[in-house]
Amino acid sequence: MFDVEQMLAEYHSLAVNVENNLKFMLSLVAEGRVPSQESISTLNIALDDLSKKYMSIKDIANGIDADQATKIVDGTVFEYAQLIEKCHNLQIKEHLAEIETQMRRFISVKSLVEKYGNALLPFQKEAENLLKELGQISTGDIPETILQVAANQTLFLHAVECDVFDDTEDEELLDSLDDIFTPIITRGLIRKKYYISQEYVSGVSTAETELEDCCPYIGGVSSVNAEDVISPALDRPEIVAEKPTEDETEIFEQPTADNDHTVGGITAENPEKNVAAVMVTATNRIKEKPANASAFKNEIGKLGKAANSILPLFTNLGALLDTQVFAFGRYLECFKPNETKTVELTLSQLAAKNILAEYDFQSSGNKVYCLTTYGFSCMQKNSIASSKTMWGLSLGKVKLCGKPEMEFEPLELSVSNNADLLVYLAWCKNNYEAQVFRKIRSAIIWRDTCYEVALNWNEDTYTCVLQHSFDNLLEGKSYIVIMDEDETIPTGMVCPNDCVVFCLKSNTMSLWSSEYVPTLDKKLPQGEVNIENPIECVGRSLPEDADAKGSHPLEKENPVKADSATRDTIEGDFKIEDTPLPQAKMIFSLSELREYGFIDTLSSVEFAQKLLDNGITPDHYYIFTALIDRLIQENKSYRQDDIVEDSLAKAIVLAKALSLYDEAYSAYYHQLLMAIDSPIQAHQYNGDIIFSLFESYEPGFEPRPILKLMTLLRAMFAPETAYDYALTSYAKSMFESYDIEFEGLDALKQLYNLFLKISEYSPNGFSVPVLRNFSNKTAEQNLLKQIRNNAHQAIAEPIVKSGLKCMTPMLRNCFGANSSLRYCMEIIASDRREDREYVEVVYSDYCITSDGKTIISADKIDAFFAEQWKNAIDEIHGPRDLNAAQKAKVIEHVRKRLVLMERWLQITDSTCGDSVSSGKLMSLRRDILQEIKYLLPVVKSNYASYECAIIQTALKRISEKLAGQLLERTDEFAEFLRTGVFCVDEDYIPFVDDLFSSYRYYEPWRNALRHIATPVVGLKHVLQQISNPENKELYDNVGQAISICQYLDDVTINGRQYSEDVDSARAAAKNEVKQFRDELELAFAYGRISEAEKEDISEGIELAYEKFDEFKNYGCLRTFLDALRRVMNDTAAAIFDGLKQDIEERLKTTTSEKLREVLENALAKLNEPERNFVVAEEYINRYDAGNSDDMELAESVDNNAFLRFVNSAFDELYDYCQKNYNGALRGFGCDYIEGKLRKQKVSAQYVDSSRALLRSMPNRPEEAKPNNILNMLRELGFDATDARVVHSTAVGSSFVHLSVEVNPDAKDKAEYAHPVDIMGTKLKSPVDVICLFGRMQANDIVNKVCSLELKRTAIVFLNGALDIQSRRQIAERFHREKSGQNPFLLVDWVLLLHLALHQKTERLPVLLSCSLPYTSSFQPFVLNGSVPDEMFIGRKKELNQILDANGPVIVYGGRQLGKTALLERALSRASHPQNKEYAILVRAVGFDTEEMLVSEIVRELNLAGISISNVHSTRELCQELRISYNAKQWAKLLVLIDESDAMLAAFSKSDPAYKPVFAFANLVRETGKDFKFVFAGLHNVCRAATDPNSVFGQFGEPLCIKPLRASDAHELLAKPLRYMGFAIDAAHLEHILVNTSFYPGIVHYVGYSLVENLSTRYADYYQASRGNPPYDLTDRQLGAIMSGDALNEKINERIRWTLQVDPRYFMLARCVTYLYYDNPEDNKTGHSVDSICEYAYLLEISCLEELNRQEYVSLLNEMVEMGILVMPSVDHYRLRQRRFMEAIGSSREKIESDIRIAEGERNA
Repeated sequence: MFDVEQMLAEYHSLAVNVENNLKFMLSLVAEGRVPSQESISTLNIALDDLSKKYMSIKDIANGIDADQATKIVDGTVFEYAQLIEKCHNLQIKEHLAEIETQMRRFISVKSLVEKYGNALLPFQKEAENLLKELGQISTGDIPETILQVAANQTLFLHAVECDVFDDTEDEELLDSLDDIFTPIITRGLIRKKYYISQEYVSGVSTAETELEDCCPYIGGVSSVNAEDVISPALDRPEIVAEKPTEDETEIFEQPTADNDHTVGGITAENPEKNVAAVMVTATNRIKEKPANASAFKNEIGKLGKAANSILPLFTNLGALLDTQVFAFGRYLECFKPNETKTVELTLSQLAAKNILAEYDFQSSGNKVYCLTTYGFSCMQKNSIASSKTMWGLSLGKVKLCGKPEMEFEPLELSVSNNADLLVYLAWCKNNYEAQVFRKIRSAIIWRDTCYEVALNWNEDTYTCVLQHSFDNLLEGKSYIVIMDEDETIPTGMVCPNDCVVFCLKSNTMSLWSSEYVPTLDKKLPQGEVNIENPIECVGRSLPEDADAKGSHPLEKENPVKADSATRDTIEGDFKIEDTPLPQAKMIFSLSELREYGFIDTLSSVEFAQKLLDNGITPDHYYIFTALIDRLIQENKSYRQDDIVEDSLAKAIVLAKALSLYDEAYSAYYHQLLMAIDSPIQAHQYNGDIIFSLFESYEPGFEPRPILKLMTLLRAMFAPETAYDYALTSYAKSMFESYDIEFEGLDALKQLYNLFLKISEYSPNGFSVPVLRNFSNKTAEQNLLKQIRNNAHQAIAEPIVKSGLKCMTPMLRNCFGANSSLRYCMEIIASDRREDREYVEVVYSDYCITSDGKTIISADKIDAFFAEQWKNAIDEIHGPRDLNAAQKAKVIEHVRKRLVLMERWLQITDSTCGDSVSSGKLMSLRRDILQEIKYLLPVVKSNYASYECAIIQTALKRISEKLAGQLLERTDEFAEFLRTGVFCVDEDYIPFVDDLFSSYRYYEPWRNALRHIATPVVGLKHVLQQISNPENKELYDNVGQAISICQYLDDVTINGRQYSEDVDSARAAAKNEVKQFRDELELAFAYGRISEAEKEDISEGIELAYEKFDEFKNYGCLRTFLDALRRVMNDTAAAIFDGLKQDIEERLKTTTSEKLREVLENALAKLNEPERNFVVAEEYINRYDAGNSDDMELAESVDNNAFLRFVNSAFDELYDYCQKNYNGALRGFGCDYIEGKLRKQKVSAQYVDSSRALLRSMPNRPEEAKPNNILNMLRELGFDATDARVVHSTAVGSSFVHLSVEVNPDAKDKAEYAHPVDIMGTKLKSPVDVICLFGRMQANDIVNKVCSLELKRTAIVFLNGALDIQSRRQIAERFHREKSGQNPFLLVDWVLLLHLALHQKTERLPVLLSCSLPYTSSFQPFVLNGSVPDEMFIGRKKELNQILDANGPVIVYGGRQLGKTALLERALSRASHPQNKEYAILVRAVGFDTEEMLVSEIVRELNLAGISISNVHSTRELCQELRISYNAKQWAKLLVLIDESDAMLAAFSKSDPAYKPVFAFANLVRETGKDFKFVFAGLHNVCRAATDPNSVFGQFGEPLCIKPLRASDAHELLAKPLRYMGFAIDAAHLEHILVNTSFYPGIVHYVGYSLVENLSTRYADYYQASRGNPPYDLTDRQLGAIMSGDALNEKINERIRWTLQVDPRYFMLARCVTYLYYDNPEDNKTGHSVDSICEYAYLLEISCLEELNRQEYVSLLNEMVEMGILVMPSVDHYRLRQRRFMEAIGSSREKIESDIRIAEGERNA
């Protein structure tokens, strides 16, 4: 490029030189001299240089502009410079345009795979920012950064368009891109995941297009006027494509040979229609791929709400032009007028995402769209189609699916039909009211080749075929023919008989029939079209001009003549066939309800009861508003003695409750609230608020004139602020059009006119200060008393439930003892007027001054809240979020106190209020009172009951104020004291809040119905019921009782007695809550509810207790708990039905008797009394797995030595001992056992041993000699070697203490007789033996043993017999007193006799079984650390494989599945040093070098007795071992290496791989397998086993450690519990084991918890008087343990650990779980391998990419063996338990996030 400025500077420099030379010569000439030759030469050189520079610039300019028509011939240097610069700038602009085009192409690049698209986004955003910079470049060079980015984008786009990367140049391109972009982008390019979108990328026009632009002239169809457009509504009516009958089809559903669907029967087999078919090619890329509901949801979710309304149109209408999409959306109230571009953009995005097919429409410049096969299939998925929140319109079944290339005719026919339909809708919109238009709109159906629509004409309704020509008119049919502007009825055309034809032309409808031929070029007057319709009043107030017989405009029938199929209701198309109303959740119209007298004949009490009985919800807007209206119409207001009823109060409470359920009710509620000035909720009479409330409404929800009128009257009477110009203007405009706005309310016009004058005399209207001018002292005192009482109530801190710790200091700061608001409440409550100034100052801090009046400022309250919340956060350091509802409650409490301050300041103002024109105002007041007095009887006799009730209520309130009644009524809602359904405050206003809105059966609207449906009774009767325990709903509603006493103000009724009952009622309520929590825990434990449901209910219990305790209404709490029970029962019933169906379906097909028995067991578990769904599901899984083996969980007395002792043997033995109490056991005992054993014909040795045992029992202290004790312990099974007396006193002493040396059990035993390690392998020597003598009670025994302060479990021999109750008292005393207790085994005469009846080998286990339950703190189960040899139960096969010299050398499995316990047991079994057989166990945690491993092995070998010198490698180690082996130092050696993952991962990187293991393998061979090594660990160990480069393949298959077998898990849990005295029934055991998923760690945890309860919660569950021990397991205890958070987390943790053994396991589990969310309909039968493969592909899981189908099946089958999956049928898989979903992925989003994280770690 040329530097013009530089060239001009050089030219200027040369020119100045010439000029200076010339000046010098001129000065010489002027002096009369001649320049020297040198000066002339210098000048010539300067001129020559200047000339050259000039010619250079000229040549450059003309050279650049060589292609220009005009050149500068003899221009100035500046002209040439300007030309150069101009051309240079032009080149820059051209370059900029090229860069811009390229950048836009780059920005338009997309990917159907989200992660690739997301990776490119930052670069595209950079391009978008640079585009903005490009727009600012007009001159100068393009910045280098932009040029570099453009060059990078060029490379990227080249790669996108490259078909195959197969040469060196392509590789260099990819290398360059790898340096520029991220690796994931390069990978996406290689995998062809990017494409350049065909959508317009040069920017979107911002011009707004109205509806007339979206309906262009198509086939002679005129456009629709923009003013015909309606605003969005709350409902979303259907365009119905009816289910076809035999002669009907759904829209465009014509199956072809290849299962495609086209229009009008055009198929490949119909050549007459397909001759020279015009084909059309899609402008977007259409890809055939399987439907993926989750991906589809994600894609739609990112597009905005427009897509949720656009896509349903295509399922109802087939193919649509882009403009038609917008037009139909406008008519269906989905889009706003300014959303044309939004719709266009969304259509393009849907096309880019392969959801819509896009084509150029050949007869116009528009685009035509239809669903792709992928889009249609996704929308038919059950989880998509059934979504209630996803779609703005209902889905149809029309199938017109686009292909990359398809025939044009189906598209054209669909577009044409839809154009006709739009014309018809435009005419209907112009001629019908909104409700009528909706009804007609919802009656549209498709029949074969055309639409059928409804038309109301001259009081008749026709079902008409909609078409665009006069062809094929049939007799007996009705038609609407859409005619073009210049079209006429064909000459000679005769209308067929009994055929009715309507012609729609130029937005005018005309009738043409066989009797009448219209002049079609003349418009018929609009009046000829009857638009009366029976539903035109629906959604407004029900007219009250019905006659005595109940006639009503709504009762007129208006059937569709031609076809009843078009009959529909207001909110749906259901038809009720008979009474009573069906239980199904249907939408009923008013006319249908009227058929049963539901509206007209029932009282409000019956009406409400009918709604409750039939389960009708507020989704039926018109039904519930009809009930509100009925209550208002009844207008009951009765207060006499203790009877109180107010139907208007019931109506406003119901309306408020409904507004919490659905926003649709909100407008009606607030209009009613404002009209009658109800105190139920604070509200403001502000002009802007009122205007918005009554003028901004949805079609069909028009406000009722009477409500607007009374609201305006109340607002003008006392506006919220002075000089409310918006209110004044609005009120005057309404008066100007009074006869239209308030038609039929003429009687109130004069009153309205009077109210308009109020603001002229008092800008504040009749505010409290103004009214004080007209009130008496008594009225003021009453008002002051009320204000003081309310202030007294407001002194206490309010309760706001948030679950946040910050709320406590927040409430304290705002309302606590040191707060200004609290102090103001104290001043007002005490009426301390000397402190009035303080209240004024505080009040002013929250106010602003507007037009001279001080008003409370919402902004200042918000600022106060923000400040206090910040202070609370700083104090607690808590979370910073508080939801809107919680914030609103705090602000409402602030506002409530400010209003009290305002009212108190007003009433205590000595200036007596505002300065007013008292004379004129007094006169106006008098006129208003007179007019009201006149109107009240007029209204009663001339107005319908609804209007009458509203007018009377509103005017009475106003007249009372004008009459000087300043005190607000406090008894308006005393009506609600009758039922206690709602708690009430001090003014009897019911608490109607959204706190319970989400809790079914206790929603505010349902409670309102319950109250309305309750017959009226006296309040004194209610008081009696509050004290009646039989009345569950009212009993203990102490707060309600106190309020009733306050209301009745009767000295005979003492409210104080109820106040004294609060503590006892609260205690009872806490107990009920506790019992309910137990029920909740059990329901969750038995699988009757999900964890999420459990948490929701738990939260509800907390909220409810806190709220009802605040009101002291504990009966309400009981009712709430009953509602929660119903919710739990409903949930359980749904699960029950599903499981029962599963079982019954399997029973129908099974042929195996054993498997049938499994299903029958499942059914038994499902039914009462157990209803254990978890176990039932496990039985179904076992059936599906073909497993008919019994889990053998039954616990019987025969298996339980303790139960045999206490239940069978004890009584006889004890009685025998009691009879011989004064004798010696060695005498009468031997006689007894000899007699017993003789009958059993046992061996003499058996008898001798039993006799020796009894003869060793000392009868006196002096007999407690070491030899006797040694003999007795040996006969009991102990290996006792020596004994000595530690303590012995004189003759007659009560005890002797001995110390006995004993040997523990050997650790290498194959089996152990009992699971008590402290009396086996971990028996500590010496053992303390205590011999007790004399008569001793239970407490004496415990005290004596504990006084010795022994350190270990002692053995106590009692010379006497204890009865069973004494034993239980000892157990209770021992376990309840948690300190100072010394565990011991108590052996008395009874137990010793029982032991003597057993063989010697049986005695120690029986001794432990019969003594541990009473006085032992032994804990057999292990939470952390090594598992004792005695507690290693099961896994015999795996243990033998490890001990087998030919067995596996690789052991792998998830964490805490028992690998370490297995290795430790193998260590014990293989260690026989006496035989020179050794075993060592090395824990290789963190080892990553060969030397670290070798060093630890050497250390363990030396400890074991094999001396090895210091070596550094496995080769050197094995050399040393080889030498010692040959030297006969060891005969066998087993080296167990645990937690070897990191080490093997390091070994895999050696060269060759796993080189350090080679030496071990060689030593195995060289020793003839006398040496064996075993590596154990997690997934790295598994990988090593399957690594083809490793040496492990030659050692056989690796050993995978899985959850325990059911029988092993049962033994692991039941056996130790039996020894601890537990007698758990089979059902409970089965439930526990199924919930543990047979994970040994979980079994230990549950067992640990049960045993721990003996010492920590003994009093909660057990007591001697109930016969404990034995210890049973109650449902309550089971629920508390099995549903605890700790247990659930442990289960989830172990599931995850199991899956982490191999990343592929976890990824497959995620795929299956994802399918659970996406395709729930397949959860019962299982998801196919193909579906799992598909989802693995869609979720882009790299570790599964290379697997073939058979490898998938192998891995899934392994997961079945691991207990994660079940295979219900061949190649179909599902999760073994539903709750596994939480461990694997609690939602689709969580699964996708986890996959992304895992993929990122893998790539890293």
